[in-house]
Amino acid sequence: MSDFTTEPDLVPEGGALDLLFVRRYLDNLWRFKWLLAVVLVLAIGAAVFHTNRQVPLFQATATFLLDPRPPQILGREIQEVAPIGTSPWDSNRKEYYNAQLHILRSKMLAQRSVAHGKLHEIPEIVGTDITPANEADRVRWATGAVMSSIMISGPNEDRVLRITATHVKPKAAAAIANAHVAAYLDFNLSLRTQGSENAAEWLAHELTKAEGDLREAELETFEYKKQHNLLYVSLEDQRNLVTNNIKRYTDAVNDARVKRIEAEQYLKRVAKARAEPLLESALFDLAKSETGTALKQQYYQASQKLEQLGQVYGPKHPEYQSQQRSVTKILGSLKTEGDIVVKSAREQYESAQATEKAFIGELASHKKSAFELGPKEVDYNRLVRRERSDEGRYKVVLNQLRNSQITGRLTTVNVRPLDAAVIPGAPVSPSLRRNLVFAGGLAMLLGPGLILLLTLMDRRITGPEELERLVSAPLLGVIPRADDDKACDPLDLLVHQQPTSAIAEACRNVRTNLLYSGADEPVRTLMITSPNEREGKTTASMYLSTVIAQSNQRVVLVESDLRRPRLAKANGVPGRHGLSDVILGELELDDAVKTTDVPNLYLLPAGAPPPNPSELLMTKSFGDVLDRLRDQYDMVILDSPPVLAVTDASILAQRADTTLLLVKSEQTLRDTAKRASDQLAAVDARVAGVVLNALDLSKRVYGYYSKYGYGYGYAPEPVES
Repeated sequence: MSDFTTEPDLVPEGGALDLLFVRRYLDNLWRFKWLLAVVLVLAIGAAVFHTNRQVPLFQATATFLLDPRPPQILGREIQEVAPIGTSPWDSNRKEYYNAQLHILRSKMLAQRSVAHGKLHEIPEIVGTDITPANEADRVRWATGAVMSSIMISGPNEDRVLRITATHVKPKAAAAIANAHVAAYLDFNLSLRTQGSENAAEWLAHELTKAEGDLREAELETFEYKKQHNLLYVSLEDQRNLVTNNIKRYTDAVNDARVKRIEAEQYLKRVAKARAEPLLESALFDLAKSETGTALKQQYYQASQKLEQLGQVYGPKHPEYQSQQRSVTKILGSLKTEGDIVVKSAREQYESAQATEKAFIGELASHKKSAFELGPKEVDYNRLVRRERSDEGRYKVVLNQLRNSQITGRLTTVNVRPLDAAVIPGAPVSPSLRRNLVFAGGLAMLLGPGLILLLTLMDRRITGPEELERLVSAPLLGVIPRADDDKACDPLDLLVHQQPTSAIAEACRNVRTNLLYSGADEPVRTLMITSPNEREGKTTASMYLSTVIAQSNQRVVLVESDLRRPRLAKANGVPGRHGLSDVILGELELDDAVKTTDVPNLYLLPAGAPPPNPSELLMTKSFGDVLDRLRDQYDMVILDSPPVLAVTDASILAQRADTTLLLVKSEQTLRDTAKRASDQLAAVDARVAGVVLNALDLSKRVYGYYSKYGYGYGYAPEPVES
């Protein structure tokens, strides 16, 4: 047993459900093929009727080449003042083409076309009911005809535009197309001519003004140069001279500073060496003094000789004393020479210092001159810029004026006519073939579309796969439709009277699946119900009871629908007394149970309708009746009222071992089946499965079911359920 739950509503999305929806849709296409034929016939009839009512239309096409770059007749040296088209360097030509298309569709150009081609004088365009005195009306009428009949196409890669005129008169169509091209050509030429004339007039005025501004700027510059002595030496030359002097003295200051630092360092080394004993000092070597070096050599020689004389003669000898005076004299000369070296280094340092100071003064003087030159340069440059600007503007205006005078006489434009429109010989509309093709295509869309809409709006359960998808309980079987079994009366006895029919075989299949579903816990009490009435529940109960009884089991069919019982009448037994009387204790159970024409099948009629069936089924007495029936029979089958109609089915489901839900094909709605399943789930009913009743096996979608157990080996004998 499995709990009876449902999945979300069926919609055509993905997997097997898509295939099911497609099969249903194809079946509906076959069923409603007459609708497709009707739609096709109506569409073709409407197309023929519409074609015959249409007025023939003629088309004439004139073509011209629209070059976005104007022809360069005068070369690149002379540029147009009022150019047409786009610049040779303009890569965005889409805007230009769009602008030209707007011009071609404008009322202004339509009026030019009427005037240029005298279209208001052509009777085919304005008609014959407008008198010549109303020329304004004729022009207005012709303008409207041009605007309503013109169609512009292009340009493509070939830069060709096509002017197509559509009119009820072939001559009028050709005249309108040719006049429109000629008017567009004349419009472009007038733009060039008028633009050049306007530009020349404006440029002449601007040239006079530019010339006056230039003369004023030149005079002001001359007066400034005269005032600041710049007539012979320009300010730029003065600035260059000052700049060069600043650079030169800057370099001189740097060199003098280096020499002064070197002299200072040299003086420090010399002074330090002079402070040391002269005979041990490197003063003369540092100063590179040959005199000092020679005196040191003489001193060493004289001292050596003095030492020798002292050893020979002694210190009092006249030669010794004479030599001693010579040594003293040489030593004095050494000191004098050392002082001279120090003095020379000091003089060298002072000279370098004075030179650096002089260069710094000169540099400051030139910088001052440069600073004083700055304001003059600012004013002078301003005057020069103004003069050059005025001169440049004067030259530009003068050049443009000359160009406008030359280009104003040109009669070439960027529009070149190609093919003139010719009078058409045959109408382009109406086209019966085109209308028939369109009508056929529309019918091919509308017919299947209507059937698709019908399929989408159909909320009925139509097949076993759909039912299995809707509920999670197993599908125990399918009972075919019985439309052709009219010979069996009543239909409730069809399985008994025609045991080899397809319906009987289908019921045996349901019986087998039902018994196997309760293999772990044998089914003794089975309730059969449906969502609503008239879904074949009572007939299916009779069918299933019959096939179970045919398997040598004692079966009692309890007519649990106390509100609308009909099993007693169908089986030809009295139904005045039955279940309700047994529950109330007014009748014995054995007396209430009736035999039927089906062997092993017994019937417990509903009896007299009680005022409170639901309360009666909830009593303990009813439970005792079911217990006694289980003891006496192999199978107790309860024919229950519909689940959604009353609460009786919910009460019976709690007392039965298992429940079987019957759904009628092409009648039970998906929402209804879901509500029934929810109701059974709410009372914790044990549901063995579902059965699809009254399935039409003759349909293209479900015809293959007859090959699998429903008619195999038997002639199909469908009976209405």
